[in-house]
Amino acid sequence: MAELGIERAELGIERAALGIERAALGIERAALGIERAELGIERAALGIERVELGIEKAEQDREERAALGIERAALGIERAALGIERAELGIERAALGIERAALGIERAALGIERAELGIERAALGLEGAPLGIQRATLGTEG
Repeated sequence: MAELGIERAELGIERAALGIERAALGIERAALGIERAELGIERAALGIERVELGIEKAEQDREERAALGIERAALGIERAALGIERAELGIERAALGIERAALGIERAALGIERAELGIERAALGLEGAPLGIQRATLGTEG
């Protein structure tokens, strides 16, 4: 009975360790998401720079071409703004992933504590076993 308790506790510790590993993977995935979002912001900034260059070039061209260039630049700025919004959403999603991973680590720690309690209970069962054997032998002799 005590051995079964110890085996269960060991399984609980292994499951908790797997939970910690899964949480660590979640944190890594969230960090990658933040990196991707930062790259998106950089790309959007480059897009704005390109748009600004386009505006400057359009001012140097003829009036008709300038008007077209300004319209394109405005569209480019709008697209860059959308890119920044998408990157910000990516950062928020990554933060949520980190929170979920932290919850996973907490759950794994609770699992380890439960497994340790199981080992303690199993040890108490082993300590009480000799008394039970003595009682059983006294019962068969008496």
